[in-house]
Amino acid sequence: AALRAAVAAGGGAARDDGFEKFMYLAQVLDSGAEAKECLEAGVAILERLLATPSATRSGTHADAEAAAHLRSQLAAALCALAEQVYCEDEELGADAEVAAMLAECEALYARAAGVDAGSPEPLHGLANVRLQQGRRDEARALMERSLAIWAPDCLEEESAPASAAADEVDPAAAEAAALASAAASLGAEPPSIEMRVEAAKLLLECEMARAARRVLRGLVAEDDRVFDAWCLLGLSHVHCARGGSEAARRDGADAARECADRAGALVREGDAYTEQSRAMVAALVEDADALHTDGGGGGGGGGG
Repeated sequence: AALRAAVAAGGGAARDDGFEKFMYLAQVLDSGAEAKECLEAGVAILERLLATPSATRSGTHADAEAAAHLRSQLAAALCALAEQVYCEDEELGADAEVAAMLAECEALYARAAGVDAGSPEPLHGLANVRLQQGRRDEARALMERSLAIWAPDCLEEESAPASAAADEVDPAAAEAAALASAAASLGAEPPSIEMRVEAAKLLLECEMARAARRVLRGLVAEDDRVFDAWCLLGLSHVHCARGGSEAARRDGADAARECADRAGALVREGDAYTEQSRAMVAALVEDADALHTDGGGGGGGGGG
């Protein structure tokens, strides 16, 4: 009903304006089918706007900026549509149906990447698709492309030899310095906190724990009340310490427990209040303890 009212009020997708209302409606509608229809209408309007000569062949700086803004909006809308397709069909059981759903998502994310090559969001979406397809190496390559756009220092840290992450003489001081350094490495306009949390999850799944750790250090230095960020940072400490020396495992375990304490404090204060949140904190503590008992071969339940 909301979609029909919007179409009646503004002429619908046949008009080359008002794409914003379709983006908004897609966020608030309960019906997955109507939300998808709204996003498709918004995408169609944006594509027509970009196809006009004034959007593609203008000579002024202001017009070029307007066209770049439209491309950014279109890429975001295509990513939102891909997420809607994924959310709508993620309960599918048959392998062929899941493969078809992933192929549709892949096509939308690829279109988004082609429209706005400077956006990391479609690369994250494609990386997630590759992980679902069991193609981790390709997912890792996509995350490397993403970091090159918005967090090159994090990519450098991931690519550096393991010796560059040597045992710390004063772990607490080293962590404080790392937080400050990571916060400064993301530039003036990093992606949103939500996008960085999702990026960190993907980095961990791609076995890029050092890059994830740096991203998350920067995030909690910016905002220390993000529950998922503390859980994921603790998990990244665990992953980075696994297979290391006894001192490295001890320091990693201590850092992970500190993150669990910070996440637990948010649970107690009411910023994160579900049973799942408490379970995530408990799983992180178990992973930290495992670094001492078996050299780090624990689970990985601190993120989600």
